[in-house]
Formats: sequence, C-alpha cells, structure tokens
Amino acid sequence: MRMGLNLLVAGHPADTCFMNRPTLSRPVSTDPAVRLQALADFVGVMSGAPGRVDVLRLVAVAAREALDASMVSLSVWDREVAVLRTLVNEGQLGPGEVASPVDEVYELSEMSVASDIVLRGIGYSAVVDELPQHDPVYELLTSKEKYSCLGVPLIIDGAVWGELWAARTLGMPAYGPEDVEFASLVAGQAAAGVIQAEHVARVERLAYTDCLTGLANRRAFEDRLEIAVAGFRGSGVPIAVVVLDVNGLKRINDRHGHLAGDAVLASFGALLSAVSCAMGEVTAARLGGDEFALLCVGLRPERVLAIAEEVTRRGYEELDEGVACGLAVASDLPGVVITPARLLRAADAAQYRAKQARLTVPVVAGRRLAAGSGLEDVDLSPERRAFRDKSDRSALLDVVVAAVDSVGVGAIPERLAALAAAAAATLDAAGWWVSQMAKGSTLLQTRRHGRVMGRTELVENGQVYDVADYPLTALALAGSGVFVSIDDPQADAIELALLTQHGMRELLMAGAVDRDGHGWLVEIYGDDISTTFQPHLVTLRAAVALAVAT
Repeated sequence: MRMGLNLLVAGHPADTCFMNRPTLSRPVSTDPAVRLQALADFVGVMSGAPGRVDVLRLVAVAAREALDASMVSLSVWDREVAVLRTLVNEGQLGPGEVASPVDEVYELSEMSVASDIVLRGIGYSAVVDELPQHDPVYELLTSKEKYSCLGVPLIIDGAVWGELWAARTLGMPAYGPEDVEFASLVAGQAAAGVIQAEHVARVERLAYTDCLTGLANRRAFEDRLEIAVAGFRGSGVPIAVVVLDVNGLKRINDRHGHLAGDAVLASFGALLSAVSCAMGEVTAARLGGDEFALLCVGLRPERVLAIAEEVTRRGYEELDEGVACGLAVASDLPGVVITPARLLRAADAAQYRAKQARLTVPVVAGRRLAAGSGLEDVDLSPERRAFRDKSDRSALLDVVVAAVDSVGVGAIPERLAALAAAAAATLDAAGWWVSQMAKGSTLLQTRRHGRVMGRTELVENGQVYDVADYPLTALALAGSGVFVSIDDPQADAIELALLTQHGMRELLMAGAVDRDGHGWLVEIYGDDISTTFQPHLVTLRAAVALAVAT
C-alpha cells in the first residue's frame, strides 16, 4: 500500500504522547551515528539488481531496514492522470496488499497531503491515535493493520518523481517529525536507486520493444511464446499464433519513400496494439520488416479465428493493399510435440498461403484452402528466404561445397555437418542429421545434428537405429539418394510414419561409403515452410559423395 490520502502534514511536537499509545516492543535508536550507519548500509544494498522491479524491490528493502519500518511502499507520480501509482510494497503486508500491485492508485484530488508531497515536496507523519475515525487515513491505516506512517517525496533532477512511504504496526514506536527528517535523507539515497531502476527500464524497453510501432519485438514475442508453449504442454492452456504480413510494402517504399512505408507499418501496429489491449491475453509484436504477429493465450480457437478475421478485415479497410493472415492453433497440430518454433513456423506458412492466393481472409494451418478458390491443389510451399529459385540446383551445390571447403581436410563428421547445416539453411529446412554405420554393421548411429530457425532437435547425438528396419535408409547409405514426401501416396510407409510423427512434410537422404568401408548418411527434414527438396536430390547426393571422398 501507499499513503497519500488526507494525512496531516508533519508537525506534531516530538514529545506528544497519547494515553492509549501502546507500549513499545523494541527500542528504536535515534542516535545520529546509528542512523548514519543505517544510511550507509542502505546505500550499499542498492547496487547490482538485474531488472527495474528488482532494483525498486532492493530500494524498498533497504529503506525498510533503514527506517525500521514494518513495511515500505514506492509510488510514482503519474502526471498524465494525476495519481500516485504504487509500484512496490515490501515487508509485512496487510489485508488486500500485494508485493507488486498492478492497479493500486491514489488520486491527488482526494489527498491533500499527497498533493503536498508531489506539488510542494513536503513530507508528513501520521498516527492512528491522532486521527479522527472518519479520516480516510485512519480508515486506511486500520484496514491495513498499520499504526503509524510517514511519507517523503522522492526527488530526481530537482523534480518530484514519487513517494517513499513507510509504516509501522501496533507495538512499534509511532513515527514523528524527527523520523520524517531522517526519511528525507533515506529518500535522497533511494533516488539513486530509482534512477538506476528507470535506466534499467529504458534498456529493457529498448531490448524488447520495436522502436517504430511500440509493439513487442521479435525477441519479446519469442520469449513470451516459449512461456506460453510451456503452459500449453504443462497444463493445457490454449495458445495460438497469428502471423500477418502487410501487402505491397515494397511498392509503397519504391513509389513514396520509406517514410511513407514506415507510416503504414506504424498505422497497422496501432491497430494491433488496440486489439491486444482490448483482449488482455493477446500479445502484439512486430517480428521484423512487414511481418507482425499476435500471441493468443487462453482463448478458444474460434475466438482466435474471429480476432484474425477482424484484424484482416480492418487491414484491408485501412491499408491500400491489406494484409495476408495465417494462424496456427497448438491443439490443431496433431502428431507433433509443440515447440515455439513449430507453432510460429506453421502460422507463417499459413500466412504465406494466404498471400500467394491473395486471400482477404485468414488461412488456418492444417486446413486446405476453401473450395472454389482455384488453388485447392496448388503447391503453395513457401520459398521466402535465401533460396527462392527451386530450379537453380547449382546454387545449392555452390553453397554446400563452400561450406565443406571452409572446414578443410578434417574429420568426416565435421565436413558432413557443415554440408548439412548449409543445405538446411539454404532450403529453409526444419532440421538435419549426420549418421554413421560402421563397416559390417547394420546399426546407424547419429553423430551430428542441428536445427534451423530455432527448431528444437528431435533426437540426441548417439542415438542408434537398425537400418534393417528402414530399407530406404539402407539404400541411401549404399550411395544412393532418397526423397520422401507425405503428399506421395506411394511413399514408403515406414518413412511416412516417421514424418507424420514429427510433423514433417519431406525428407531428403543422401549417403556414401568412405575409404574404410564405413557408411555415412545425411538427412534433411522439411516442414510446411521449407522449400521443396525434390529438385535437389542429385545435388545433395553428389555433395555428400564429394565430402566423404575428400
């Protein structure tokens, strides 16, 4: 809690005593040396906290010790709405008080002494026994089980930032004017901690906020998505991701300049901000460039779809070319372990389908385009990043050969790992693996594996498989190349089951035998957002053979 109601300005004689004042349970020293040491201890405690709330909490803890209080609150003066807003309560909390309140505010118009604090910089003290029972301070102190309190302004750069408020319970010495004077010294040191906290807050805002739109940036979005996925996997809290892409931004930049493009992005960001504020459990973010996202937690799938439809509709109303929208609901992605990257990639792939089909409604991951769109059977696999030309096989060969050459003459696992990582990044794959089968054995052991775009690995190094159970894998190990797609009804049933289990769409395998007779295998897996692998089968097969033979 914090004070700031109609309190009496400090001014009671120091020796004033009321007959019903309780006996002190412990002495409180007013010795200047003791208080000086308390002040020194206070200064020493405040350094090194990692975040804004952590810094403010340390300030409150140190202030409570220095002022021998049962509880201390720190409040900031919100000038725009003329209220004192409590940020931290620390110590012995009373009924209804919480350590980190979100809605504890006190209007200056109803608090004459609070106004004196922020407008005139005057401190005060108050005691229950010295207040009439109808006084709001009396009511507040008694309702929160406090006996006396004091408040002093926190001054930064010559202006009042807020208030340091301290309280004591029944059985402790009542605060008086002499305590207000010392509290002002404590507040002067606390201001240094508040400055540190505000600096940390600015750094945090810069680290987690998109400077153009004011929305969360990709880092903040992915951090919150990770927490949300943990909640979904742990207790089933519904989550969904909506990805939106502003159409025609490049044309706007080319015709009217980047300032016009920035204005479009800022306008759409404001729209998403309004949606997230209205919904409560929706986080709006700009992932980068013209791409935005909404993270919806605790909302039913039909509600998420309604939000996506509304945002898409308004996007077409307010922007020249509208937005493309895709969404993925965690509970709608069967057969896979949900990871943050999996959910985001699925929504991104759905958004790309919407963009390719020029749809003015969202596309939901895992569902085919609506009948009548003319694109029901069109392959809309996105090729959005580094490798856009599926027919340019030499481009992939150049990339993987350069990666192998960068390793030099080294162990085969390192050379193949470099090859696989480069190929996976180029093809926007979901993951890659390098495995070895010793001469004369049928056991295939994973030697290296990796992920692309943050996707969680599906296996660990050292995992062993018997290729007798996987005939296509054995074929690839012998020096062949294999491509498997879940869209191929004639594909090997065992490999299809593996793809389905892990939520993949395609598998590319190529192998070779080294000079000692050991077999080596490179596997690359693709999902909904990967470039189709089939045109690159021969290229990967040749690159693997080259890497093993060199």
